[in-house]
Amino acid sequence: MRILFVTRKFPPVIGGMENVAARLYEELSAKETVELVAVRSKSGGKHFGLPFAYVGLAWRALRSGNRFNPDIIYIQDGVLAPLGRFLRRCLKRPVIVTVHGTEVVYGNWFYRKLILPSLGKMNHAVAISTRTAEMTNEVFPLLPITKINWGSDDSYHIDLSKSQLRTKLAADLNIDLLKRPLLYHSGRLVERKGALWLVEKVMPRVRDVIPDALLLISGGGKDAEKIRQAINENSLQENVVMVGYVLGERRRLLYNASDLFIMPNTPGYGFEGFGMVAVESSSCGTPVIASRFEGITDAVVEGRTGWLLEPGNADDFVERIVAEITAPSLERQSVRLTTLKKYDWKKTTDQYLKLFHKVINS
Repeated sequence: MRILFVTRKFPPVIGGMENVAARLYEELSAKETVELVAVRSKSGGKHFGLPFAYVGLAWRALRSGNRFNPDIIYIQDGVLAPLGRFLRRCLKRPVIVTVHGTEVVYGNWFYRKLILPSLGKMNHAVAISTRTAEMTNEVFPLLPITKINWGSDDSYHIDLSKSQLRTKLAADLNIDLLKRPLLYHSGRLVERKGALWLVEKVMPRVRDVIPDALLLISGGGKDAEKIRQAINENSLQENVVMVGYVLGERRRLLYNASDLFIMPNTPGYGFEGFGMVAVESSSCGTPVIASRFEGITDAVVEGRTGWLLEPGNADDFVERIVAEITAPSLERQSVRLTTLKKYDWKKTTDQYLKLFHKVINS
């Protein structure tokens, strides 16, 4: 099978969608013949603006398609649906698109009038979570949709003892955390990700019960200054530390050395299509405490890799965090193995290939 793989998000640019695009491309290429057409910045900087991405991708995808003669065209996110529609017409090949969630709910008038309708013209859509599939079906009831979660593997796991991990992380961050209960939150610092809410509503109460509890927050965004103010206003300087953007070994250390990963999403602008950071964390054996919200419900196996709580319910979050710090109810090795079994990149790839064959032969 020959697959034309088209994406506007790909390394060396840094991001979650870039990472999963690269991994899916790698896995598909190991089994089939795949031609990649991607917007990439050699410097690792930001993407070109969307109109430029369309023009550049359209030209290169059409040229590659004519030369490569694919059996199927794969579009890696719904924002590029107009390009998929264009390639379907020109190359006379079926098109499959992955929908992450935000593509369906984005409220911009121009987008909803001129870009979103093309999503309904694809041959088939892949939704990355149950909620994403439901929302896509509400907008495009005639569009065939298959749910396929993103995969995971052992690449984030570090096989060291807790004390060894803490020693390395303490030296890396220059923070005393060797014997402290350690919580970790990672994500864009915007309202819907819940970091500000976590600092304002949850951590003061956790600190009152467990004075040496420490929350590390990684990432950046428009709420960063508000979070710093909340730390100061609530006298949490010894209990909450912002570590900025983290990549590579430091990110792996944070996942592995933490006692709990906290994902307290709240309703706000945008959409959480899946919750890849939750899967990355639990693949290291670190249990997740997350909001029962949007696509996150697909990223946590409740009672086995973590817990799903009512969004914005500080009482529930405080109670669960304190309980799991005081008397952990999940064994880390079990959390890790459950995650690796359920979210397996090999299984994800096989599901994509099975769908590709089905669409080609339909």
